[in-house]
Amino acid sequence: MKRAELLRAISRAARARKLSVHLERRARHGELFRIGSVLIKIPRHRDIGLKTTFAIRRELETVLGKDWWR
Repeated sequence: MKRAELLRAISRAARARKLSVHLERRARHGELFRIGSVLIKIPRHRDIGLKTTFAIRRELETVLGKDWWR
């Protein structure tokens, strides 16, 4: 999945739930975003692997709800 697509989907889902997406800081290999109460690291690669994408989606289920990406 493309990084831009993932960030766009996260932003859209957060906006629908009236949550904000803030860039906390830039790390060495990625960026740390705060979505609601969850701090998540998203790699800076243009293409993000399938396993990493699923892991990010799973971590965000606590804030955005189950199956938020569908």
